[in-house]
Amino acid sequence: MVFNRSVQVRIRCLQRRFDLLEQNYTDISEQLNYESNAQNRNHLKRQLAHLEKEMTIVEEELNTLERGNVEDKTQRLMAILASVDPPTTQRIKAAYLASSPSSWSDFRPTIPPTIEQLLADLEDMPSGDSGYKRMDQFVAHLIADDQIPQSLRQQLHDWLKQNVDDIAQLLTQIKPETDPEQFYLMVWIQPSQQQKNCYFIKAWLAIPRPSSLSGSNYDYEPISLANTEAEPVSLTQIPQLLKEILIQSSQKCAISDLTLEFFLPRQLLNHDVDRWEIEISEDLLIPLGVECSVVVRSEERLSPSYCLKKKDWQKKWQRLKRLNHYPSSKLVASGDCAWNQLYVELRKEDILGCTLANVPQPMGKESVFNVILGTAIPLVIWVRCNLAHLNCSQELNQLLTCCISELPTTIKGKREAAFASHPHLRGLHIGSHLSLMWEDPDRVPPTIHYSTP
Repeated sequence: MVFNRSVQVRIRCLQRRFDLLEQNYTDISEQLNYESNAQNRNHLKRQLAHLEKEMTIVEEELNTLERGNVEDKTQRLMAILASVDPPTTQRIKAAYLASSPSSWSDFRPTIPPTIEQLLADLEDMPSGDSGYKRMDQFVAHLIADDQIPQSLRQQLHDWLKQNVDDIAQLLTQIKPETDPEQFYLMVWIQPSQQQKNCYFIKAWLAIPRPSSLSGSNYDYEPISLANTEAEPVSLTQIPQLLKEILIQSSQKCAISDLTLEFFLPRQLLNHDVDRWEIEISEDLLIPLGVECSVVVRSEERLSPSYCLKKKDWQKKWQRLKRLNHYPSSKLVASGDCAWNQLYVELRKEDILGCTLANVPQPMGKESVFNVILGTAIPLVIWVRCNLAHLNCSQELNQLLTCCISELPTTIKGKREAAFASHPHLRGLHIGSHLSLMWEDPDRVPPTIHYSTP
């Protein structure tokens, strides 16, 4: 049997991991006994719950290994995947990448060339945050891939059924229900070098297409705007252009299904683009952020010089996608600290975003946006103005009670709540002053091509 020695090594590694988890659990339990702060106690209890889950997974794997079943399990899977055609082999590689931890490429920069080595790799990977073994996640990705022959997917389903109690939950986790809001309207606002406070406008409608191992996930349809590429416009003229852009987009999808992405220069990152009003019907003006989801993006990430951080950006975004059902509070840090402290915090592997309760300064040597771009984090939520009557840190923390994938919808809900309030009170509502930076490196204007020197 090909895994005899590797199984022995795996058992020793798992035992050491279990011992370490057990020690961590004991230490945190003792800390909990002496902790009186309610918030800290809740945090410690969550840590204990996570450790318990990890210990259970490791213990189950140990028991399986010691019974010798893992060899049979892997051999059966190897037999199922032994005689696949080249297109299916590419899908297997894609499933391997989708199932791997974000840091795994540091140890294994290339995909194993054989099924045997690939499965051995999956056995060696830590289970991570999902609660499922990497091998089971890998098979679930294959089952969910409609580019794999149905007969093969059925065999894989039968295999997984013998190893996972709740297949439906695993499949939902790796491939959640399709989100109807898949259309993205990308609006790039570029400052004119000749005319101060004037801007060139370009726009594309990003339409999703079936995923593939390589290439773009979107088809990009340019929006035709008369003279805007040749003649810059002022900020006050942009809302009227947006109406024209939305009219063209509405031929492809419902406006309510759109996510508007504004690619902004640094000086406009703190601008309230979500409050720009469009005329929905005669004499009915509605803020963009109420009509549809609105996020901001930095045009600096489109610069050729940013290719040096592209891999870090992609790595963080891939981790964010894998943890899209994870509580936001686990992955988002407070950015209200000295810039050098924030830099260290945002470089941590488990931190994928930050909140800013204090109004950020877009420009300047110690601007927080320098740190955000320098650490390549893809997610930032901030308040655009001082709201002395509110505890903005607490308000932002409340936003983080949802999972990562729900953040854009949650913030849109806050904007709707602000709009629904009395006109004299809208300016006092935090929903009127929230910005969300949501940076997907796989969705950029089609004229942008990165290259690494």
